[in-house]
Amino acid sequence: MKLTFNAVMLAVCLRLFLLPSSARAQADVSATETGAATVLAGSNISYTVSITNLGPATAANVLVSDTLPVNAIYVSSNGRGVLNGGVVTWPTIASLGSGQMVAFQVIVTAPVSGSLTNVVSSTSTTSDPTAANNNGTRPAAIVITTVTPSADVSVTETGPADVPSASTITYTVSITNLGPSTASNVSVADVLPGNAGFVSATAGGVYNGVVVIWPLIGSLTNGQAISYQVMVTAPVSGIMTNVVLSTSTTSDPNPGNNSGAIVVTTVSALISSPPTLGFIVQNHHLVLSWPTNAVGFVLEWSTNQALTNWAPVSPLPVIVGGQYTLTNTMSGGKMFYQLKKT
Repeated sequence: MKLTFNAVMLAVCLRLFLLPSSARAQADVSATETGAATVLAGSNISYTVSITNLGPATAANVLVSDTLPVNAIYVSSNGRGVLNGGVVTWPTIASLGSGQMVAFQVIVTAPVSGSLTNVVSSTSTTSDPTAANNNGTRPAAIVITTVTPSADVSVTETGPADVPSASTITYTVSITNLGPSTASNVSVADVLPGNAGFVSATAGGVYNGVVVIWPLIGSLTNGQAISYQVMVTAPVSGIMTNVVLSTSTTSDPNPGNNSGAIVVTTVSALISSPPTLGFIVQNHHLVLSWPTNAVGFVLEWSTNQALTNWAPVSPLPVIVGGQYTLTNTMSGGKMFYQLKKT
């Protein structure tokens, strides 16, 4: 039996008419993602997920999924995104019209090293003529981020605030890696006071006439700390200023705490006349004090001023505001104190 052209066309039209509307409609849904190419270790990185309907029909029941990097730490996502098993999914988009676009954001924290790979994909109950642009296989749906190591190297220095004239003092230099990555090639230099005399430095520190430089620290791990000591001789009088510096070839997110740690020390000049021993009574304690520039004097005590068996006072005095200070508990009997030239 031969069918006329009109009969064939009628059959095709009837077949298309009887198909469900979801089978007749097509919507090309495209899923893309953007993010930084590099990120500092331990820093946050933000991804933007974009879902676009390229048409021609409306896309129904669009589901968006973002597979996060396995070595990253999830922070947050907008649009009511929910993390489950390393994948962020958003509530189903019931209807996405032709030409319409929806965007979401996801934030994660980078690890201490390596790279991050993030992949977005989407599905829809509406037929999609181009599955390759929404199934997570094309480059526009994949973000690869290189993690740049980052180490917060902190340097500090301690030393006395007041010293007697021409005395020997010790500075302590401390280098600490606050992380998150290992710091490489850490250099440490201590710029000594110009009016001080260099005596020695620990751990192979070398003095070049101005600065003490220690051997390069090839690797300083997260949380690791190293300390050095420097000994100098104070001048007769004046102010001593000591400055310590450090650098590293690893990126430092907080450079302000690894350069310019300063110790300022006041030097008390020698006195030509015998020092005056001062005292006050505080809460049943006798507080004795005398100038730190009284070099060569020792504090002694006795229960009888006429006796010759004076004994050194203990504990040792502390320095407060340019004065040696010592606090003793007051007893019921008499006690005599003197500063004796040694």
